[in-house]
Amino acid sequence: MNSRLFLSLLSHSLERESHGIGYPVVMASEEDKKKTRRIQSPGLPDPDITYTAAPSETGGTGGLSDASTGTEIVQPPDRFTLNAVLGEGSQGEVCKAFDNLLQRYVAIKFPHRVGDEGTAREILVEARKAARLNHPNVVTIYEVGFWKNRPFIAMEMVEGVSLATVLKECGRISVDRYLRYARQVLKALCAAHDSGLIHRDLKPHNVLLAGDGTLKLTDFGIAHIRNETSGKDSTINISISGTPAYMAPEQWLGKKPDARSDIYAFGCLSFKLLAGKNVFPNQDTMQHHLETAPPRLRDIAPHIPENLDAILMRCLEKKPSARFQSSAELLHAIDAASQDDDAPGTAKWPAVEKKSRVGTILLAALVLTLIPVGWFTLSPDGKKQYQKISVALGLSDPPQHDDHSDAELDVPELDHETHAKAEKRGMAFLAQAEATMDLDERINLAEKANDLLIPESKAKARAAALIVEAKAERERTTEKMVLTEFANLLKEVKSLRAKGEIRAAEIKLYEAEEKYDASDYLRNQGSELKTIKFRLLTDLTEECKAAGNFAAASDYFDEAGRIADMLKSKGQRDRYKIEAEICLKLGRLQKLVESQPSYVLSELRDMAEACKKMPATLLMSARAWREMGAPRRARKDLTSFLEANPNSPLVAEAEMLKKTLAP
Repeated sequence: MNSRLFLSLLSHSLERESHGIGYPVVMASEEDKKKTRRIQSPGLPDPDITYTAAPSETGGTGGLSDASTGTEIVQPPDRFTLNAVLGEGSQGEVCKAFDNLLQRYVAIKFPHRVGDEGTAREILVEARKAARLNHPNVVTIYEVGFWKNRPFIAMEMVEGVSLATVLKECGRISVDRYLRYARQVLKALCAAHDSGLIHRDLKPHNVLLAGDGTLKLTDFGIAHIRNETSGKDSTINISISGTPAYMAPEQWLGKKPDARSDIYAFGCLSFKLLAGKNVFPNQDTMQHHLETAPPRLRDIAPHIPENLDAILMRCLEKKPSARFQSSAELLHAIDAASQDDDAPGTAKWPAVEKKSRVGTILLAALVLTLIPVGWFTLSPDGKKQYQKISVALGLSDPPQHDDHSDAELDVPELDHETHAKAEKRGMAFLAQAEATMDLDERINLAEKANDLLIPESKAKARAAALIVEAKAERERTTEKMVLTEFANLLKEVKSLRAKGEIRAAEIKLYEAEEKYDASDYLRNQGSELKTIKFRLLTDLTEECKAAGNFAAASDYFDEAGRIADMLKSKGQRDRYKIEAEICLKLGRLQKLVESQPSYVLSELRDMAEACKKMPATLLMSARAWREMGAPRRARKDLTSFLEANPNSPLVAEAEMLKKTLAP
């Protein structure tokens, strides 16, 4: 099979972007309250995890660990009080909770996609590693373990929003703002990489902006959940984790990520922040990351300095050896470039200002000379001139402009002539804004006009109204476009499923899920998405059972059961939970055929009723009989399989096995 196609078929193992899982304090809606009650309910069967150890009498489990020390502790059922669901995405649910023991609010994450207790503990091991990281730009993890039969991660409650929310509100950010953000992100990565910790899933949703302007990275290493996806060739084992839009080429190839993988993701994140769009489109994402050269940032956003563009292009190199080799090296490069006044295109770099001692002396002399007149202290013109002189001498910062404006505007003077010039320029901007059909350009021009026009004038009021109208129209246009794209994706899923191309339908479904997670416009489309996914998962379970891929079938049954629970279908939820456990057991037996054939045959006899619905178990039985030295019994099972399933995808495999048993 072509390696690119094979990896595409494995894309269901990726951790999709967990959009919407931020940590702001929000009021709980009725839907949130329902989710909270579902999470709190100790009697509800959990579709995400199968436990091999019985819960303790106190309601907790015996294997809970403090995040920093790993000390074994037992959690009582009343340890936490859940207040509200802050977000739910593909990786898990995040709730605001009150820690009744330590008397403080925390954010608790309940991870999804947990197939057994071993996987759950692996997630918690990754979280415990992240808990050792103590840095002001990293969300602090307080504790990990199991509570009410669910794995949980308790962490710092951050009052703020994610960078994904920031991008939704403003589209893209200015170079000045980007620089503030980039330095904080890179400092956090430096601390992590120095500790031997790789993030693996750096993206806007995992960068939180606190109310004081501090950035905090979250979900360090937690996206790394080992998924074994086996096809007909049982020797194939590939582990892929991350978010498609930000994954480095080596992650797509299943190789172990390192610090340079985070640097690639940082390049993708920077591109998104500065250009307002991903480096590569959602279609054929893997192929683009593996083979396509990234577009130049300045071609999309010409206001970006050339040296910054060059730095980010190096971050996006396909070969890890061609990128910056450490986050510290990258941070140094950005700091050095921002202070390079002679480099082309650096006019808008917010460089670190160098204060002039000579300028201080000259300004002091000038002020002493003019104090008797009082011109600098009493006259409005004098105050403006003082500010200009101070800036020119490097003693104070220049006046700040709005992040959305890429061009600097002259501050109008108080004299009549300057007012007239500003008014004329403002009217020209307003005329251009009214004439253009591009909504972003209209907003930009109208904002410039609004800044220049005389207060309380009709033209200024018109400019302000134009800004509001254009933003509302852009909102409507964006919503319509997102809804149309989402509807088209769902149609593609249905069409591919109807044709029997369920693997291609699965890939399209995950594209639809990414779009759903990323946009608030689609919040009312969740029911249709879940229904379509539930039907597709049913098809996938049947395909995996027919192909004898029982471990994958168990995962699909688990996910289908969780969706059935969301759709309030308790009967299907319970049935799929039983099916998942059966397939999980058969998947384990497949691994024991050669080493413990007698045990496998015994277990298959005990599961005879369930095995009747899964003809592939006859092949497992035949292999076990062969290992036991009973070729006649093996041939009998193979003959039964071939007669009853002439169109099975396992026919070729059964024929080859039969040849090895020829008398």
